Amino acid sequence: MKIALIRKKALIYNIKKIQKLTNNSRIIAIVKSNAYGHGSKFVTRTLKDFVDYFGVSNIEEAHKIVDDGIKNSIISLMGFINYEELKLASQLRLEVVVHNHEQINILEKEKIKFPIAVWMKINTGMNRLGFLPDQAVKIYNRLKKCKNVRKPVNTISHFSSANIQEPYLFDFTQLQLDRFKKFIIDKNGKNSIASSSGILFWPSSHLRWVRAGIIMYGISPKFGRNGREFGLIPAMKLKSKLISVRQFKPGQTLGYGQNWINNRKKTYIGIVSIGYGDGYHSCDSKNSWVLINGRRVPVIGSILMDMIFVDLGEHLCDKVGDEVIIWGEKKFPIEEAFKGHDVSCLYRSVSQLTSRVKRKYI
Repeated sequence: MKIALIRKKALIYNIKKIQKLTNNSRIIAIVKSNAYGHGSKFVTRTLKDFVDYFGVSNIEEAHKIVDDGIKNSIISLMGFINYEELKLASQLRLEVVVHNHEQINILEKEKIKFPIAVWMKINTGMNRLGFLPDQAVKIYNRLKKCKNVRKPVNTISHFSSANIQEPYLFDFTQLQLDRFKKFIIDKNGKNSIASSSGILFWPSSHLRWVRAGIIMYGISPKFGRNGREFGLIPAMKLKSKLISVRQFKPGQTLGYGQNWINNRKKTYIGIVSIGYGDGYHSCDSKNSWVLINGRRVPVIGSILMDMIFVDLGEHLCDKVGDEVIIWGEKKFPIEEAFKGHDVSCLYRSVSQLTSRVKRKYI
């Protein structure tokens, strides 16, 4: 009943659009978290001839992609956490991000089958992973001397606020970019700082390598704007069915805690077969919408494990069994379904879809 349609043509179209936006920079396609819920096996097989690298969160995700028969280079963005993972990464010919001293100690101490390509992470201001700029030269030189590291050493960083244009944060993004560019002067390896927001809003950050994440799936990383505005197409269309329609009288309440009250003369309430057990967003239902019979309908009340409530309005024109578009029509992308929610809600909504939602690849 709950189906996510994943469009091959949309994925390819979006990658070609990104290539144009970046003046043909080399693309690292980010397929972590099961390709943001779209299915890593399908996405990697679809895009393997259009991108240079695939990027994943960890060695386990990378191993799965290798087992799926993908021959492209693969980067583990969190690197490795112990010697066993490093040894496996070496055997699989993966590339890894190095972001802490413990990883360097393992690289210098242990034996591995093949030298491994590393991307040294510079903490330019995100303050999540990586080495501070004043440590970077020393760390870089250690990696250059390490026998287990394949040369040259590559460098990577991450913007904290490239999707926000307020003056202070704009200036901070510029500072991050300046720090990174200063460090990579005269460095021979690959380098990358631009992910989805950098690709769209900071052309000067593209360099030779960019990391395409959420925009590859047709979703905007900027609050208040949708992917269509950047020439992108939603890669996923999620749909379900109406399973109940009931008339509500004035003052009648709904759901756990009676947290919704009908304040009109009458209205019809529908129940849609989808909920947080399917990965439907855990955000407040306020400012959330679905599409039924060509019109936008508000989600109301609590999000339940298996169901959501929708206000169908005063005039009954819907029936049990009608199709409900949760998101993904060209005129009803996910940004419209959750209009008013923080951008992180969009990331969670696609990435957390569970196995209860059937994927159909078209």
